[in-house]
Amino acid sequence: MIIGLLKKTCCKNTIILFKPLTILLFLVNFTYGVQAQVNLALNKTITASNGSINLANLVDGNFNSIATSGLPVGSDAAWFLVDLGADYYIKNVVIGANGASEASKDRMRRFMVVSWPSTVGTGTTGLGRVPTSYRDDVNSSLYNRLVYQLPSLASNVAIAPIQPAAIGAPYPANNRFSFDFGIHKARYVLILSLWSTYFDPSEIQVFPAASASVRTFANGGFEQSTSSGADFISEGGFPGWSATEMVGLQQAGPNIQPTGGGFVEIFRNLQVNPNGTTNNTNTGIPSNSGNYFAELNAYTNGMLEQQPICVLPGETFTWSFAHRGRSGVDVMAMRINDVDVARFTDGNSQGSTHTATLTAEGVGTTTIKQGATTYSTVATVNGTAKSNGWTVWTGTWRNNTTTAQQVAFGFRAVSAAGGLGAGNFLDDVTLSALSALVSVSTQSAVGKECEPSNKLPRLRVIGSVTQSNATIDLNLNGGTATLGQDYTTSSGTGTVTIPIPIGVYDGTDATAIDLSPYLTIKTDAITEGDETIIGILQNNPNGLVVIGDAGTCSTLGVAGNFNYTIQDSPPLVVTITPTNINCFGSATGKAVAYASGSCGSYTYSWNTNPVQTSATAVNLTAGTYTVMVTDISSGEATTQTVTITQPAATISETSNITKATAAGLSDGAIDIT
Repeated sequence: MIIGLLKKTCCKNTIILFKPLTILLFLVNFTYGVQAQVNLALNKTITASNGSINLANLVDGNFNSIATSGLPVGSDAAWFLVDLGADYYIKNVVIGANGASEASKDRMRRFMVVSWPSTVGTGTTGLGRVPTSYRDDVNSSLYNRLVYQLPSLASNVAIAPIQPAAIGAPYPANNRFSFDFGIHKARYVLILSLWSTYFDPSEIQVFPAASASVRTFANGGFEQSTSSGADFISEGGFPGWSATEMVGLQQAGPNIQPTGGGFVEIFRNLQVNPNGTTNNTNTGIPSNSGNYFAELNAYTNGMLEQQPICVLPGETFTWSFAHRGRSGVDVMAMRINDVDVARFTDGNSQGSTHTATLTAEGVGTTTIKQGATTYSTVATVNGTAKSNGWTVWTGTWRNNTTTAQQVAFGFRAVSAAGGLGAGNFLDDVTLSALSALVSVSTQSAVGKECEPSNKLPRLRVIGSVTQSNATIDLNLNGGTATLGQDYTTSSGTGTVTIPIPIGVYDGTDATAIDLSPYLTIKTDAITEGDETIIGILQNNPNGLVVIGDAGTCSTLGVAGNFNYTIQDSPPLVVTITPTNINCFGSATGKAVAYASGSCGSYTYSWNTNPVQTSATAVNLTAGTYTVMVTDISSGEATTQTVTITQPAATISETSNITKATAAGLSDGAIDIT
């Protein structure tokens, strides 16, 4: 049951929706580890431009009902805003068009969608309801934006009458626009019509990011590109990075929806071919290292964000990046945990301005290092640029709270000498000094006694392991199973030290560590009840890896605990049914082995010549035969013997007499057989 309350003001209608029971679970400061299929907008609070009707239809989960906005007023667009009720890391959005008529769909083919967290702006206000504010305002990069319209007008967001030339891509048969909005924290989702009339969408659905927070950055140097020059790569298809750039991917063309969301603008380093030609179109701008680098000012002041970082209480991580101006001196802010902690002002040559300023908001958490000096108070630091104009900046950030934090991390354009569409180059972004986190893949698992290890939990690791002596201890001194009888360990004791090899781990089963080399379940051929093994991970004193779950960003003990139940398997039993020989001296005997118990899948080996390997041995002569039956899964083996018999030999006599032809001759004969 949903209870609705309509609140009227002079400028808007608000519907507040209530459910009789609402349960919210916060694992950290905001919700992130939610299942991807959860529609965060379902039955949430909606506000809209004055005169709007049927607002609840926009968030009722039904694409067959519509909400109708009021008309735009002055510079304000017609609009709808959904309040998700809390901050979430969102990734995917679906907007439905009214399929009742082509005119209705045309009204939904030029609009802007904007999202922002509760820490930005003044709550539901954002930058207001004037579309150009989200393009031109100095703080527009704080808002995740996407424009749906004809690409040739990509940066034109002025409100205008419906014009066929500006109508965006047609909707597919289901009348929905489903797109990747990047991984950004958001509480508010705003839809602004860019037509000077009302619009009537059928639905908006918002889905959270399904992937976990990280302990190291992916694609920090922007090298996962194949471009030969300057290029746009949709944020939905570029590992590690999400963008707040307003413009949809232009290469998609006028008849394809920008389903990949906004984009990251990538440049290729100037390279000279053997014949003397260059292979790029970026006016000869070098990268800091590698082949590629990014630009924050693609069409507007934009922000590039990495996936959120899981930072434990009291932990400090080290950040590093390279920044360079394009047409002159550009200014960029580094934003950590929703705060501009520092600003970086860099020109495009070694001799131009290169400074960093730690802001008041960054004091207490952030430091900037330059040479041997560490700056931790509000100050302007002079940087040292390379001959190619790039300046490498480094420093630290500390979680001073007593709780684990899923920390947003990004860089946003503040100003550019080349205007909104040209400036603020970024390269070689790194995150270091965080120990890798280790957790069990499941806290409860069940396996048959006859399956030695393949149902055991795995150790999921997320982060970078840089030293060869990284280990974690596994304590197995609990449960009803008996060490040595029901299971064995590689150490022979209840504590096993498990090495964590050097590498970069993504927290999934693809890079997880198998426990089978360290813990093996035994088949004891005893009929008994199910038994349990309790495993508890324990931190090794060297601290190179730490028990924790990046998915929930938690160090709760349960992240490293598991209970494994050994289901008893009956002993392997074999019986043989013989078929004896029916004629003395022949090879017509047969023996059929019937196996049961253990895991139930077997191999057979008879001591015949040649060896027979099926359950049935054939063409047997009289004698004693043995079969070995082995369970494929458990390795348990047993033998059984059978004797094949034959009837006794019998003698039969016949005679043939040939008489002599005459008396006195010796030509007679007797043949006896």
